Amino acid sequence: MGDEKVDLNSTLQVFGQPGFEALGYASKHFAHTPVDSVHQLYEELLERKTLTARALKSYVTEHYDYFIKTAKKVQSRSNEATGQQEGIEADVSRLHNLLFEYREAIQSLAEVSFSAEEVINENKELGGNVESGEATRGIKEASVEESVGELASLIAERQFENALAIIETGKRLDCIGS
Repeated sequence: MGDEKVDLNSTLQVFGQPGFEALGYASKHFAHTPVDSVHQLYEELLERKTLTARALKSYVTEHYDYFIKTAKKVQSRSNEATGQQEGIEADVSRLHNLLFEYREAIQSLAEVSFSAEEVINENKELGGNVESGEATRGIKEASVEESVGELASLIAERQFENALAIIETGKRLDCIGS
Protein backbone atom coordinates (compact mmCIF):
# COMPACT_ATOMS: atom_id res chain seq x y z
CA MET A 1 0.00 0.00 0.00
CA GLY A 2 2.88 2.34 0.60
CA ASP A 3 4.10 1.68 -2.96
CA GLU A 4 0.93 3.00 -4.60
CA LYS A 5 0.95 6.30 -6.40
CA VAL A 6 -0.93 8.81 -4.27
CA ASP A 7 -3.36 10.69 -6.48
CA LEU A 8 -7.07 11.37 -6.60
CA ASN A 9 -7.89 8.33 -8.77
CA SER A 10 -6.13 5.85 -6.50
CA THR A 11 -7.73 7.55 -3.47
CA LEU A 12 -11.17 7.13 -4.99
CA GLN A 13 -10.43 3.50 -5.90
CA VAL A 14 -9.40 2.66 -2.33
CA PHE A 15 -11.66 4.87 -0.21
CA GLY A 16 -14.55 5.62 -2.58
CA GLN A 17 -15.94 2.10 -2.78
CA PRO A 18 -19.43 1.47 -1.39
CA GLY A 19 -19.20 -0.22 1.99
CA PHE A 20 -15.63 0.94 2.69
CA GLU A 21 -14.61 0.09 6.25
CA ALA A 22 -11.74 1.97 7.89
CA LEU A 23 -11.04 -0.83 10.40
CA GLY A 24 -10.78 -3.39 7.62
CA TYR A 25 -8.44 -1.10 5.68
CA ALA A 26 -6.16 -0.61 8.72
CA SER A 27 -6.13 -4.37 9.51
CA LYS A 28 -5.23 -5.22 5.92
CA HIS A 29 -2.52 -2.55 5.83
CA PHE A 30 -0.84 -3.66 9.07
CA ALA A 31 -1.10 -7.36 8.14
CA HIS A 32 1.48 -6.75 5.39
CA THR A 33 3.35 -3.76 6.80
CA PRO A 34 5.28 -3.36 10.06
CA VAL A 35 3.67 -1.31 12.82
CA ASP A 36 6.53 1.20 12.80
CA SER A 37 5.30 2.41 9.37
CA VAL A 38 2.37 4.22 11.05
CA HIS A 39 4.00 7.60 10.42
CA GLN A 40 4.33 6.80 6.70
CA LEU A 41 0.64 5.73 6.56
CA TYR A 42 -0.32 8.92 8.39
CA GLU A 43 1.53 11.05 5.80
CA GLU A 44 -0.09 9.13 2.93
CA LEU A 45 -3.57 9.53 4.42
CA LEU A 46 -2.95 13.23 5.07
CA GLU A 47 -1.88 13.70 1.44
CA ARG A 48 -4.98 11.81 0.23
CA LYS A 49 -7.15 14.00 2.48
CA THR A 50 -5.58 17.16 1.04
CA LEU A 51 -6.04 15.92 -2.54
CA THR A 52 -9.67 15.08 -1.87
CA ALA A 53 -10.36 18.44 -0.19
CA ARG A 54 -8.83 20.31 -3.15
CA ALA A 55 -10.81 18.24 -5.65
CA LEU A 56 -14.06 18.86 -3.77
CA LYS A 57 -13.33 22.57 -3.48
CA SER A 58 -12.53 22.75 -7.19
CA TYR A 59 -15.69 20.82 -8.08
CA VAL A 60 -17.86 23.08 -5.91
CA THR A 61 -16.23 26.20 -7.37
CA GLU A 62 -16.68 24.97 -10.95
CA HIS A 63 -20.34 24.12 -10.37
CA TYR A 64 -21.24 27.09 -8.18
CA ASP A 65 -22.91 29.00 -11.01
CA TYR A 66 -24.95 25.93 -11.93
CA PHE A 67 -25.95 25.54 -8.28
CA ILE A 68 -27.06 29.19 -8.07
CA LYS A 69 -29.03 28.93 -11.33
CA THR A 70 -30.70 25.74 -10.10
CA ALA A 71 -31.52 27.33 -6.75
CA LYS A 72 -33.06 30.33 -8.56
CA LYS A 73 -35.15 27.99 -10.75
CA VAL A 74 -36.37 26.14 -7.67
CA GLN A 75 -37.30 29.45 -6.02
CA SER A 76 -39.02 30.64 -9.19
CA ARG A 77 -41.02 27.41 -9.47
CA SER A 78 -41.93 27.70 -5.82
CA ASN A 79 -43.19 31.24 -6.41
CA GLU A 80 -45.15 30.05 -9.47
CA ALA A 81 -46.73 27.29 -7.41
CA THR A 82 -47.68 29.82 -4.73
CA GLY A 83 -49.22 32.06 -7.39
CA GLN A 84 -51.12 29.12 -8.86
CA GLN A 85 -52.37 28.17 -5.41
CA GLU A 86 -53.62 31.71 -4.87
CA GLY A 87 -55.31 31.57 -8.29
CA ILE A 88 -56.93 28.28 -7.41
CA GLU A 89 -58.15 29.69 -4.11
CA ALA A 90 -59.65 32.67 -5.98
CA ASP A 91 -61.29 30.29 -8.47
CA VAL A 92 -62.74 28.23 -5.62
CA SER A 93 -64.14 31.37 -4.00
CA ARG A 94 -65.58 32.49 -7.31
CA LEU A 95 -67.05 29.04 -7.89
CA HIS A 96 -68.60 29.12 -4.43
CA ASN A 97 -70.26 32.43 -5.25
CA LEU A 98 -71.42 31.15 -8.65
CA LEU A 99 -72.85 28.02 -7.09
CA PHE A 100 -74.77 30.17 -4.62
CA GLU A 101 -76.20 32.17 -7.52
CA TYR A 102 -76.74 28.94 -9.44
CA ARG A 103 -78.78 27.53 -6.56
CA GLU A 104 -80.88 30.68 -6.40
CA ALA A 105 -81.43 30.63 -10.17
CA ILE A 106 -82.46 26.97 -10.09
CA GLN A 107 -84.93 27.72 -7.32
CA SER A 108 -86.31 30.62 -9.35
CA LEU A 109 -86.52 28.51 -12.51
CA ALA A 110 -88.19 25.70 -10.62
CA GLU A 111 -90.88 28.11 -9.45
CA VAL A 112 -91.59 29.20 -13.04
CA SER A 113 -93.86 26.56 -14.48
CA PHE A 114 -94.96 26.82 -18.06
CA SER A 115 -94.98 24.76 -21.21
CA ALA A 116 -94.70 25.81 -24.82
CA GLU A 117 -98.35 24.94 -25.39
CA GLU A 118 -99.51 27.10 -22.48
CA VAL A 119 -97.52 30.06 -23.77
CA ILE A 120 -98.77 29.63 -27.34
CA ASN A 121 -102.39 29.32 -26.18
CA GLU A 122 -102.02 32.33 -23.87
CA ASN A 123 -100.47 34.29 -26.71
CA LYS A 124 -103.30 33.36 -29.10
CA GLU A 125 -105.86 34.44 -26.50
CA LEU A 126 -104.10 37.78 -26.30
CA GLY A 127 -104.25 38.02 -30.11
CA GLY A 128 -100.52 37.83 -30.62
CA ASN A 129 -98.46 35.64 -32.85
CA VAL A 130 -96.09 32.88 -31.77
CA GLU A 131 -93.04 35.09 -32.15
CA SER A 132 -94.12 37.76 -29.68
CA GLY A 133 -92.21 38.53 -26.45
CA GLU A 134 -94.07 36.40 -23.87
CA ALA A 135 -94.31 33.39 -26.19
CA THR A 136 -90.62 33.40 -27.02
CA ARG A 137 -89.57 31.94 -23.70
CA GLY A 138 -91.77 28.86 -24.11
CA ILE A 139 -90.91 28.25 -27.73
CA LYS A 140 -87.20 28.13 -27.06
CA GLU A 141 -87.91 24.95 -25.09
CA ALA A 142 -85.19 25.78 -22.58
CA SER A 143 -86.51 23.59 -19.81
CA VAL A 144 -85.23 23.86 -16.28
CA GLU A 145 -83.57 20.44 -16.57
CA GLU A 146 -81.70 21.43 -19.73
CA SER A 147 -80.55 24.65 -18.09
CA VAL A 148 -79.36 22.76 -15.02
CA GLY A 149 -77.44 20.29 -17.20
CA GLU A 150 -75.87 23.07 -19.23
CA LEU A 151 -74.91 24.99 -16.07
CA ALA A 152 -73.30 21.89 -14.59
CA SER A 153 -71.30 21.35 -17.79
CA LEU A 154 -70.15 24.95 -17.96
CA ILE A 155 -69.09 24.96 -14.34
CA ALA A 156 -67.22 21.67 -14.77
CA GLU A 157 -65.42 23.21 -17.77
CA ARG A 158 -64.65 26.31 -15.67
CA GLN A 159 -66.60 28.53 -18.06
CA PHE A 160 -67.94 30.66 -15.25
CA GLU A 161 -68.84 33.67 -17.38
CA ASN A 162 -71.07 31.55 -19.64
CA ALA A 163 -72.66 29.91 -16.60
CA LEU A 164 -73.36 33.35 -15.17
CA ALA A 165 -75.00 34.39 -18.45
CA ILE A 166 -77.37 31.41 -18.22
CA ILE A 167 -78.17 32.26 -14.61
CA GLU A 168 -78.89 35.87 -15.59
CA THR A 169 -81.11 34.65 -18.46
CA GLY A 170 -83.00 32.47 -15.96
CA LYS A 171 -83.47 35.46 -13.68
CA ARG A 172 -84.81 37.56 -16.56
CA LEU A 173 -87.20 34.75 -17.57
CA ASP A 174 -88.39 34.58 -13.99
CA CYS A 175 -89.08 38.32 -14.04
CA ILE A 176 -90.98 37.99 -17.35
CA GLY A 177 -93.03 35.10 -16.02
CA SER A 178 -94.01 36.97 -12.85
